[in-house]
Amino acid sequence: MISLKPVLVSGLDIVWPLVEEGLREIERKTGPQEETVLEVRSGIRAGIYPLLLVERDRKYIGFIVGKFNRVPHNLEFCIYKGYKVKGDRLVDPEILLQLKTVVKQYKCTIITFYSTRKGWERQAPRYGFSRGCTQYRMEV
Repeated sequence: MISLKPVLVSGLDIVWPLVEEGLREIERKTGPQEETVLEVRSGIRAGIYPLLLVERDRKYIGFIVGKFNRVPHNLEFCIYKGYKVKGDRLVDPEILLQLKTVVKQYKCTIITFYSTRKGWERQAPRYGFSRGCTQYRMEV
């Protein structure tokens, strides 16, 4: 059975080693991030970024760090960082149902995520996501 558990700020120190390991692996795979691991931790501790642990049969398999975006007439829950341990899949219809429930508790009406990976163009619609916008960047 899969479960999604919000982590209270008071419980962050207990789970932080698992989360830090995942954030460091994301950095190794994708390069420098817009925020350092310590900045993400500070955001979680300040209550800016909600942290959700993902478990399968009471065993840790990953996490989701969220970010709130206010858009006209709505509050979005953006999946800011997502991680899964090797050998398991984090994107699961059961997890998405639980995520919808948790997101509604935060008074959000939309779930979003951003990715530079081309594979998500095929994967996202399978899980009920539709394309929202395309971002163009220029480094200066």
